[in-house]
Amino acid sequence: MKEQELIQWAIKGIDAEIEQKEKDVNKGMQYLLQFEQGKKPNIPKTEYEVKEIIRNKKAEIEELAKMKFDLKWQLTEVEE
Repeated sequence: MKEQELIQWAIKGIDAEIEQKEKDVNKGMQYLLQFEQGKKPNIPKTEYEVKEIIRNKKAEIEELAKMKFDLKWQLTEVEE
């Protein structure tokens, strides 16, 4: 595999990971909404734990976005 193909493959993998983590964040937000409405979601986590999970997932998304940016930059250098 060429370096360019490897970088493109890595970017696709990061995109998939970001997409999954965003789904997790959205699910967590739904649970928080249920807590706010006075309903207890059918999960073994507390409201605080859900907030922490969301915060951690958002931090992971941010880190992955930085990695993706760096790879895209590297890809433009390889293509030149």
